[in-house]
Amino acid sequence: MKINTIVFLTLLFGQIKGQVALSKFSPVNFTIKVPTEIRGVSNDSLIMKSDFYEYNFKGVLYKNNEGLLPLKANGYKGNSNQDDPVKVIADFYFAYQSGNVDLLKKLINPEFKQKMEESNSLIDFEKKSAGIQSIDSIRILCAFEIDGGYWVMSESRLLGIQNDFLVKKDGKYFITPSNNLMSTPRINNLMIYFTFKPLPYKKPLVKASSDTLKGDVKSSFIVQLKNAGDFIIFYFPKKGEQVFVNMKDNTNPDMDKNAGIVNFKLTPNFFMKNGENVFYAIETNYPVSMVTDKMIEQGIPVKVFIK
Repeated sequence: MKINTIVFLTLLFGQIKGQVALSKFSPVNFTIKVPTEIRGVSNDSLIMKSDFYEYNFKGVLYKNNEGLLPLKANGYKGNSNQDDPVKVIADFYFAYQSGNVDLLKKLINPEFKQKMEESNSLIDFEKKSAGIQSIDSIRILCAFEIDGGYWVMSESRLLGIQNDFLVKKDGKYFITPSNNLMSTPRINNLMIYFTFKPLPYKKPLVKASSDTLKGDVKSSFIVQLKNAGDFIIFYFPKKGEQVFVNMKDNTNPDMDKNAGIVNFKLTPNFFMKNGENVFYAIETNYPVSMVTDKMIEQGIPVKVFIK
């Protein structure tokens, strides 16, 4: 199982006490919409709808704590019949946490087991097991049909976002390496989506240090965010252009360490011309790369005069 840790992922998982039981795996149709402006998304123009990529799946999209995996610490004893792709992932972690290498081998696609043993992917069992022992909570994000199998995405504080591909053989699901799928825009964009869990735009309060700024002197901008920890985005209302400020609360160069207040300096003539200038601002819970129509429609205008 390849670990794919996302740099920006910040998750708070409390320890779950007592037995955790997954609900019956009942696939249905669901849709995930990934905003095109999120920094890091891949171009997937064939399924673009206006300002987002629309992905339609058949599977299960778990909400809140619905996808909590039963773990050894919760009293889970393993489920060896392999008739449910999500329970196979639960068994995978149980195998590591209980030191059961035979169970681990049983869950791997027989066609790849020998290759994995030859590449030391399974020989390193004890080292991996020691790290996974400390995981107290894992949550399944979604599981969906793809390329004749099931793709399962999960998250934990220790490992970040994980991706596993399972195929069904003779009524049983097996974990199968799938590097080809990992490199597709669809999987990359889903990982970005679940990293940030994008929320609707908010309108911050923006104030320049003065109504009139000198073009060659750094001037302060103070932003009152609606939610502490969000990003402040400055941009000109031109679709497809790069934003010129993309800053997260309480990160460099924010000079105000109070949560929810962003204070930073810019040299105006670096991005504005002399005279009156109008740029736009929005607040998001994710980093932004390019300007979209929706940002132009929902952003707030900020006027400054440069001399």
